[in-house]
Amino acid sequence: MSYTIHQAHTKTEFDEITDVMWRTMDGADPSHGIFFPTFGDGPDAKAAAIAESKERIWNQYKYNPASHWIYVREQSTGKVVASCQWRVYDENLFQKGPPTIVAVWWPEGSVGRKFASEVVNQCYTPRTRWMARPHLGLSQMCVLPSHQRRGIGSMLMHWGLEHTDQQGIESFIEATEAGRYLYEKFGYRAVKSVHVDMSRVNVEDEELEEWKELERKFLPLGYTALWRPIRGVQDEDEFKRTWSKRMSL
Repeated sequence: MSYTIHQAHTKTEFDEITDVMWRTMDGADPSHGIFFPTFGDGPDAKAAAIAESKERIWNQYKYNPASHWIYVREQSTGKVVASCQWRVYDENLFQKGPPTIVAVWWPEGSVGRKFASEVVNQCYTPRTRWMARPHLGLSQMCVLPSHQRRGIGSMLMHWGLEHTDQQGIESFIEATEAGRYLYEKFGYRAVKSVHVDMSRVNVEDEELEEWKELERKFLPLGYTALWRPIRGVQDEDEFKRTWSKRMSL
């Protein structure tokens, strides 16, 4: 099969990308349900969740100049079969320190919003130590199962790494175990594992039952932080010095 790679700019393209994300991630990755929850059962509830995520992803793109969504089409059918988001930051994103993130995509005042906010902040806060410099980040890489192991993931990687090497900046990925092999092929190195830990979170008694149900549904959850130095070049001693210093911050 032949494929072509594109950068998304229109709402129609983003709707196609979001459909691929749902077909790839729903039920396969616990983090999908944290960021794109479905409220209720049945096809109507799922359709509403997909529609909400399409609007949210489109709006986030419009107001974030660092965001670049890349996708792959199968030539014979014209269908989108894979996508990812590359974010290019030419300055320190965390000059004002770690932000506090509220999971506003969950209902206001709900236990789910509190739970999702805690998960997101635990996952996001470590970035402020590692990524406090110009960098390129990758997220939301999805390849439809029927098109995996055909080099499509490598096509998406080449797009981003050409840009990061041209600009001479570092790159970071927060990877699941399923994705590590691909990223390490392109010179990324594991620097830290992060796991969500709810043992120190104070939960109100009246919320505890629902909170525990969310834990059973979405946890365990974590990722491995992967780093690629500028142009992918750094010897072992330099790598150890770099990350010994950053981990001490």
